Amino acid sequence: MVYMPLNLDHHWVAIKMNFNASRIIVYDSLRSTTHTRKSTMKLASIFYVLPNVLRSMSREVEDGPWPIIVSQRALQQNNG
Repeated sequence: MVYMPLNLDHHWVAIKMNFNASRIIVYDSLRSTTHTRKSTMKLASIFYVLPNVLRSMSREVEDGPWPIIVSQRALQQNNG
């Protein structure tokens, strides 16, 4: 698994790339339709290319694109 931050212009979210499950999970403390759309747009190039990159490194992975899942378990802040 790889964890990384992703900036959505004025807000940061956490990204988890789960290689075993072949999916990308977004953790957003201010979950909204706008943030979900921005996350998906910014991750689009990654989720199409990542399976090919991993395969070139001799890893067995599912064909892309991997699903992007916005976690419902992320703690939410009230000051958004």
